[in-house]
Amino acid sequence: MKIRPIEIKDNAQMAKIIRDNFESYDLVIPGTAYFDPQLDTLAQYYETNGKYFVLVDDDDKVHGGCGLGPFKDIPCCVELQKLYIDDSVKGKGYGRKLAQVIEEEAKRQGYERVYIETHSKLDKALILYDRLGYVKMEKPDFVQHSAMDTFLIKEI
Repeated sequence: MKIRPIEIKDNAQMAKIIRDNFESYDLVIPGTAYFDPQLDTLAQYYETNGKYFVLVDDDDKVHGGCGLGPFKDIPCCVELQKLYIDDSVKGKGYGRKLAQVIEEEAKRQGYERVYIETHSKLDKALILYDRLGYVKMEKPDFVQHSAMDTFLIKEI
C-alpha cells in the first residue's frame, strides 16, 4: 500500500470509486458529492488554495482516496472530504490510514479541528470516524452537501 498525492492520471479511477460507493448505498441524490462538478477533475481541484488529496495506490491501481479543504464556518477548522475506498479493499485499514494522513496535513497547515459531513447510510464510514475520535455535532449553518445528515468534528 502506497499513499501518495493524486495526479491527473488518477482522476477517472477515483471518480469511479466515489460514484460506485454512492450507488451501492443508494445515495445517488442531489446534494451529495456524486454530483460535484469537480468529481472528474479532483487532481486539478485539490492543487489550489490549501487543498490536499491523497490516495491509496498499488501498482497504479487506485483503491481509494481522501482530501481536505478549508471550512471557514468553524474557527481553525478544515474539512475532511471525499474519503471513499473501493469495496474490494474495505476493511484493510486504508480508510484509517488516509484519514490519519489528512489529519497530519491539517496539523501541518495549522488547523486545530477537522470537520466531516456524511450520511447515516454510510455505516462503515461512521464506524471508522467513531474509532478515529470524531464526535457528532449540530448541523453547521453552511454545508456543502445538503443531503448529508451527519456532522462530525475532531480536535487534532
